[in-house]
Amino acid sequence: MSHPPTSDPPEPPPPADSLARIAAIAAELRVREISPPEAFVWTYRDESRWWAFGRFGRYTVMTPRRFGWGVGDYPWEDGVKQGQGSISSEVFVKPTFVDAAGRIAPLAATRVTLLGNHLLTDAMLQEIADRMEQIAADSA
Repeated sequence: MSHPPTSDPPEPPPPADSLARIAAIAAELRVREISPPEAFVWTYRDESRWWAFGRFGRYTVMTPRRFGWGVGDYPWEDGVKQGQGSISSEVFVKPTFVDAAGRIAPLAATRVTLLGNHLLTDAMLQEIADRMEQIAADSA
């Protein structure tokens, strides 16, 4: 008795394909001069303390908190203080954006690392690429 051939669901593309798709869409949006909404939101934060001439002080700097297109909430690892001098790594779900270079970062990042996020699965990267395509389609 022979069984009819079954069709397997299509394999999801590997992460490199999704990342390339995200970068290509970001490049297309740049070429079309479509700026991210709320491109820069500045935040003030204490950066450093100093001691000079018998006095303590600190200086405050402005850093950009966000530049990019919001794509949803995704998991990110972050350090958490666990008492004096002890930091552990925890996973948080954070609002996420794709910057103008096509890199993915949490909203609160002051800079984007090139290492990427090992917590993003293939399915999550495809969702981000789909969201970027929707942004491009809405901007047409």
